[in-house]
Amino acid sequence: MVHPKLNDEQKSDVTAAAINLFSGIEHGHMGRIAYLDNGAFLFNKFVHENPNYYLYNDEIELFQKNCSELSRNFRFCTRAIIVGPGPRDSFMQKEMHILKHIPHLKEIIFIDLSQKFNDAAKKVIDRSYIFNCIGARASYLTMNFRVAAHFLAPREDTAVLCTGSLISNLENVKPTEAFPKVKARIFMQGLQQLAGPNGRILIGYDSNDNINTLLRAYDQCLEPFMINIMRVIRDNVPGAQLMKVGPDYFGYEASVIPCAPMVEHRLVVKQGQTITIMDRNKTPMTFELKQGQRLTMMTSLKPRPQLLDSVGRNIGLLTADIYRHRNGPTLHVFST
Repeated sequence: MVHPKLNDEQKSDVTAAAINLFSGIEHGHMGRIAYLDNGAFLFNKFVHENPNYYLYNDEIELFQKNCSELSRNFRFCTRAIIVGPGPRDSFMQKEMHILKHIPHLKEIIFIDLSQKFNDAAKKVIDRSYIFNCIGARASYLTMNFRVAAHFLAPREDTAVLCTGSLISNLENVKPTEAFPKVKARIFMQGLQQLAGPNGRILIGYDSNDNINTLLRAYDQCLEPFMINIMRVIRDNVPGAQLMKVGPDYFGYEASVIPCAPMVEHRLVVKQGQTITIMDRNKTPMTFELKQGQRLTMMTSLKPRPQLLDSVGRNIGLLTADIYRHRNGPTLHVFST
């Protein structure tokens, strides 16, 4: 498969993320670059090929069973911002159900790190008879949603839809931390800024804390996606072209941290190697990866609804509605 080239800004982001990973400055932060190149395709493949990954199908089931009641929370909104629409099929089976039930909708904005996902979601709206009839226009921003918040002026009656457990991918969470309230608050404040006054926010997340089902959900099917992060580094970081990647050099493991609760997604070094990276000043930095070393690439937080309700209340967000699947996936509506 031919991988699209990254622009200079993206390459700079990859370089910074790699340096912080190998130096130990940060951990669990590689979600910033995980979906670049072929990453989005590989994660979508994992979602559909692992029968034990319950989150995707159960969240869709929540939307389908509760769409009518859920949509009432957004009936007066005139603008919708979709944070992380994901693949076309995912958007069609989740957020699209809500959008079709917002009668006064005039503007739809997609925000995703993947240009491919943004393009696909916008095309769905552009080709929709319903949205053409009501004159709703679609646009997108390919960037982190917290950065996008600086480009979008706050507006009343805005619906912000953030599903797919995006809130679970918090960075630099300490394994000994009971619950990362500060990081969750910062995440929710970003959505709050997008929603503006008199807005509504839908956050989809997984509140399952059963260790056995979590380890089955995040099994070895996720390995190609995780190892691809190393390929993104090799192909886009100056000096890293000799880095060896693939299942002979890295293996994937998931570890459940019960106190948070969360899942850490790690790559285990199978064969040691020396990696040289040129920083922004073109100064070489050398890192030694040792056999058996574990690198925490990403995390999947599994927050309980009452914890997010508490974080929300502390910043002025009030719970308006909660729908929870028996397996853990949860749709949580806040009002601003």
